[in-house]
Amino acid sequence: MAYNHADLRLPPWLLRLLDWMVRIELPVSTGWRIGVTRPGALYLSALTGVWMAAFYSGNNLLYLCGSMLFSLVAVALFRGVQLLRRTPQLDSAMPEYVEAGRQEILQGRVSLLTDDSASVDMKWHAGDSMLTGQLRLAERGVLTGRYFSEVRGCARFSRQELSTSFPLGLWRIIHFKKEERELFVMPKAVPWSDALGELRRFEQGDEWYGLREYVLGDALSRVHWRKITSVDSGWTVKRFDRSDPQDQQRMLRVDLRLPKGLGEEPFEKLLGKAWYWFLEQLPHLKDGDLLILGEISFNLGDAQQRAAAIEALASSEPGSSAPIGSGGILLSLMDSD
Repeated sequence: MAYNHADLRLPPWLLRLLDWMVRIELPVSTGWRIGVTRPGALYLSALTGVWMAAFYSGNNLLYLCGSMLFSLVAVALFRGVQLLRRTPQLDSAMPEYVEAGRQEILQGRVSLLTDDSASVDMKWHAGDSMLTGQLRLAERGVLTGRYFSEVRGCARFSRQELSTSFPLGLWRIIHFKKEERELFVMPKAVPWSDALGELRRFEQGDEWYGLREYVLGDALSRVHWRKITSVDSGWTVKRFDRSDPQDQQRMLRVDLRLPKGLGEEPFEKLLGKAWYWFLEQLPHLKDGDLLILGEISFNLGDAQQRAAAIEALASSEPGSSAPIGSGGILLSLMDSD
């Protein structure tokens, strides 16, 4: 009859003892802790029994057996520590940004500093948030992790907690180290009801295009006041466009002013609309395309300014001044410019 491992039932007291032993982590040096796994606890118990029998009987064969078993323990500990000392920098596997309020699955490649095939569990702390994942080292290094942040901003990673049971699964070796990295947490993208239509609705140009309904953020100077006198008509806004919208400069002006009494949610949605516009335009950006956040202008055709714009969107706070410049698309919570 084939052996079924489920038939081996350990007594409850032994399972509780193993769980207690597994929870023990001994600090052995600055930035290092050592614990045992369940197999490791059983192995060390057996090794202790062999040595006790050897000392009691003086049997040279038992001494030899104990020495061989001890050498396996020592080599496993040494190789595990050596592996964690050679873990690569994780910066190259990190994305430039993530989105707030969404569970992000991160995956990226890292440079290998070892020929060992192993896995390393990782926790990378950034204030109140944490990136958890696993670093797989084989023919290539791959980092797979999960990250979640409820609020936007700049997550500054610093303290890493790396653990492994490589190579024999006897020891749980934990290494703490520092690696600095910033990750921008962007506002949750808010799709516009009709992406191209919305862009044209807010577009300011020179040629008469027609009328549309008033929406929050439109300048009062654009309101068609004569139409308001009609009984059945609501507020309407004059539309102006350029003759060739494909050749026109892309420009988004975001008014960071927050009316009194208005909570944070509308402001976050405003930034979410700006971020959605940015993502929509990203594949087509060219020199001269502008994103204006309050009093700061970013040329999105320049890589450095584009990165600065991402950082500014992640860390924007309500301001007190109207957006600079004129024309383009205006996003605002104010009743007028």
